[in-house]
Amino acid sequence: DIMMYDLPADVRNHFFSAEPEGSRKGAEEMTKHSGLGALTEGMKAVIDDYCFAPCGYSANVHTACGAYAVVHVTPQEECSYASFETNFGSRKTPEDQADVSESLNELVGKVLDLFRPAKFTLTLFTDQGAENAIGGAPFESADARYSRRNCTSSHFEQDYVATIVNYVGRKIENKRLCKGDSSDEDCQKKLPPRMLRSRSGLALA
Repeated sequence: DIMMYDLPADVRNHFFSAEPEGSRKGAEEMTKHSGLGALTEGMKAVIDDYCFAPCGYSANVHTACGAYAVVHVTPQEECSYASFETNFGSRKTPEDQADVSESLNELVGKVLDLFRPAKFTLTLFTDQGAENAIGGAPFESADARYSRRNCTSSHFEQDYVATIVNYVGRKIENKRLCKGDSSDEDCQKKLPPRMLRSRSGLALA
């Protein structure tokens, strides 16, 4: 799940329309001009999109293999926000597990390049069985584009882990460091969150 804040003006403008709410034309134009149409094609998926009036956007994306993505955009300048939630790359059984780190990093990178937020929160839900398949994704892709501010993780029900990382743009981070705030020095090493061992031997993020 990627929750993105403070979108640039050229991105926000794609999600305004003179069309009435629910207009197919308005939704299709938002999907096309924002780049979400090309992103959907890259996922080999179909999209069910919806436009709000005078602005705002929502879409459900589905693939033949069962992967999905949900997109929401609030483009007003004073509270601009976009979210992208997906289970892309997940597998239902251990036998289906394969290395999905490259494709997951690629997808997250495309989403960030499309919306270009000033800051965002990236959350990964996984279990111990997916550790090898995921590797450092999708945090490697985010680390290549933004500065990490902090990272937390929570462990649930034996081997289920939620890893949450907050990121800011390079310019914002540089301004912070120029003010002498280096309290998050460890975060700047850009090491992807790794699974740690709990006292019970189970994996923690």
